[in-house]
Amino acid sequence: MVSAWLAKVKNLINALRSSRRAQLSLLTLALLALSGILLHSSWRKGGLWDESRFNDFRAYHTASRLVLRQELHSAYEETQRPYQYPPTLAALLAPLGLLPERAALVLWSLGCLAALLWTFRVLDELLGPPVTGLDKFLGLVLVFRLVESDFANSNANTLVLGLVAGGFLLERRQRPAWSGFAIALAACVKVFPALIFPWMLYRGRWRMALGFLGGLLLWGVVVPGTIIGPSDFAASFRAWHRHMLAPLSPDAPSAQASAPDYVPGQSLRSLLHHLLRRTDSTAHDEEAVAVNLVDWPRPAVEWIYRALGAGLLGGALLLFRSLSSCRRMSGPEISAAGALAVLISPLSRKAHFVLLLPAAAMGFALARTSWREGRRWPAALWGAAFLLIVLSSNLLGDRLSALAMAFCPLSLAALLLLALQVEAERRLTSGSA
Repeated sequence: MVSAWLAKVKNLINALRSSRRAQLSLLTLALLALSGILLHSSWRKGGLWDESRFNDFRAYHTASRLVLRQELHSAYEETQRPYQYPPTLAALLAPLGLLPERAALVLWSLGCLAALLWTFRVLDELLGPPVTGLDKFLGLVLVFRLVESDFANSNANTLVLGLVAGGFLLERRQRPAWSGFAIALAACVKVFPALIFPWMLYRGRWRMALGFLGGLLLWGVVVPGTIIGPSDFAASFRAWHRHMLAPLSPDAPSAQASAPDYVPGQSLRSLLHHLLRRTDSTAHDEEAVAVNLVDWPRPAVEWIYRALGAGLLGGALLLFRSLSSCRRMSGPEISAAGALAVLISPLSRKAHFVLLLPAAAMGFALARTSWREGRRWPAALWGAAFLLIVLSSNLLGDRLSALAMAFCPLSLAALLLLALQVEAERRLTSGSA
């Protein structure tokens, strides 16, 4: 009985391998199922069916309405759900302020889903061989919990992912100025993509860098200043700096009275603060939990973070420059640039790590091809990254999951995927030699 069932499964797998049409049909069904999960999560937690529920989109919608009244600066002072993004996003979302909140939520979530699916579609062109449809899908599976978190909170990280992917795709299509222009828009929506700028400079992509600087001026100043008005734009920028950038200073007081000196997020900075200082590492519970190994002053840990972040960035630039066989950025290098940006950003929460999607797809392609050659360690690293991301969910229960998150597993997963990008670049270079 069991052998007959296994034989049927084997025949089905062989049929799928031999039929590209069947593969595409199965992939389409899987993507539709995942898309339904994402939309349901966004609409349920955003209050589409229950007006008493809401997520971060309420802050976006409130900000878009205040833009129309040229009072955006007051959105940063909201006590229940303050707006935390640069003024650019609110200015671009101003048309949604003309709609009821629930209708605007539907349009926003559909737009974010379109950005995600478009990114998925172009990943093979962006990263190049040996990435296939299977690699893209399993890469999406690896980061799906992070994508679901982004949709559940109706954040803008999938939009940022699409802009960054689009920027690098334009670079691959030899349109460097437009490439920098697109990445600049991503950096004006969320700041951390600006950490891709050093790659442009070090790789000598001068037109891309000039496009990025021009994009910062246009998207960061001219567009919001025109839409919001010069006076409210200046007040909004000061409010954003006061509430979002100033607290990242080593001398800034804690933003949470119940958790002194708490450093939120999953980035390298958060990991170092949790391990090197006695501080509450689990902010979403009533109990203060410390996982530190030593207890050093906050300014000292900040300087360690800056030195280590600069070292990782500089080391990656040197390493990929030495491995690269051409002046253009390769698929592994593009993946590494995105992964490193979110890793060394001063503030990267769980949903920010959707930028690991290209690295996850490239990493699985490396694991798949290496497995055929009898090398198992790339698959082991990819599997370890997957397990670390699983730890960022609540599968272990609230208490154990909070404790696991204290060790910033997403930063560790990003480091593993970065290691896979280096190996992928080495193999790509040696194969083309």
